[in-house]
Amino acid sequence: MLEYARKGLLGLLTPQANTTVEAELSILVPPGVGLLTSRLISKKKSMNERLLEYIDQIEENLENFANAPLKAAIFACTGASYFLEKRHEKDYFQQIEKNCGYPIISATTAISDALDSLSMRRIALISPYGNKLHEKAISYWGGNKFDLVAIKRLEQSNSDFHPIYSLESMVFDSYEKFFEESEAEVIVILGTGLPTLRTLLKSAGQKILISANLCLMWRASLIINNEVPSAENLREWVTGKYWAKRYSQRIAD
Repeated sequence: MLEYARKGLLGLLTPQANTTVEAELSILVPPGVGLLTSRLISKKKSMNERLLEYIDQIEENLENFANAPLKAAIFACTGASYFLEKRHEKDYFQQIEKNCGYPIISATTAISDALDSLSMRRIALISPYGNKLHEKAISYWGGNKFDLVAIKRLEQSNSDFHPIYSLESMVFDSYEKFFEESEAEVIVILGTGLPTLRTLLKSAGQKILISANLCLMWRASLIINNEVPSAENLREWVTGKYWAKRYSQRIAD
């Protein structure tokens, strides 16, 4: 038993410049669960080329964890999965799981599991992506057995630094009108690099709002606790039951 991970240890794969996923997962992670991080590295100039390289190096990056007793690994890069056909994506991750001996949770499969648990098909998307990746995301979710009824794109920054990492205030300030006007049953905020915890807490009690990082830790916690996905346990995560206090303490500090 590990001193700081008495319930279990999770491996986290995150893109090299992602400034959000570790911060959010460190708040979302349940007490007694530990996180080890390995960064996905690429020297490619374009975002799309980097995402493709991240996919190819998943298994190699998992080797960085050596013989650490992982209960599961988290692939926290939503955009990369958009370059895989849904069936190919499933087969690809299943083969990696077979090779490494523990479950692999991707951001897209975690979101899909959440939507399946809620038995909801009418979804709306909040997209933080540039043009090419935005198109890929719409194609992925629109053709993935869901009825895509509304889409909101967030304004992009001209900064050389990836704009997704500084868009949270735009989500927070603009989601309410989108909620009111949308006919969706659930709204999905895409991208593991987009800070969303403040927005998730703000929306509690209104329409169901989920994010990639929330869904990732929800699924990982179920694996740790040997539980199956359900609407009940997901709704508890959505309301902040397991993490709102830690978020408030972190922000106050």
